[in-house]
Amino acid sequence: MRFAPVACLMLCGCVNTVDLAKATRPYPVGRPQATVEQVQVVQEDEAIRITNGTAQSWSGASLWVNRRFVKDGVTIPAGGTIQVPMSELRDQWGEQPYPRALFRSRQPTPIVLVQVEPAPDQPLIGLVVVTPRVSALR
Repeated sequence: MRFAPVACLMLCGCVNTVDLAKATRPYPVGRPQATVEQVQVVQEDEAIRITNGTAQSWSGASLWVNRRFVKDGVTIPAGGTIQVPMSELRDQWGEQPYPRALFRSRQPTPIVLVQVEPAPDQPLIGLVVVTPRVSALR
C-alpha cells in the first residue's frame, strides 16, 4: 500500500503530448529559405509571440518551428502582433513542443528557428528569433 502514492506521483509527472489524430505533414526539407524578414519571435511560457515590423502580411500561411512543428492557417498582419499557443504546434507524429510552464515534467523546447511558408509552392521566409535571457528559462 505504500507504493500507491509513489505510483500516483510517477503517473502525474508523465504528460503525454503525442496525439496521432493531430499529426501533420513533415518539414519541407527540399524547399529553400528565400529571405529573413524583420519579424521578431519571442518564446513565452506557453506561447510564442510574433511581432511583424514590416509592411508585408501573410494570410493562411504555415508557421514552421525548429524545422519540426507546424501550425497551418496562420495570419500575421503587417505591423501587428499575434500569439501562437505552443499546444497548437504539432509535428508529423502528433507531438507538440514542451512549454515553459510552471509545473512541467520535462525541459522546455527552446525555439531556435521559425519560418513562414506562404504557400506550398513558394520558398520559406525566415523570422528573427529573440532568445530570452538564461534566467528567464528557469
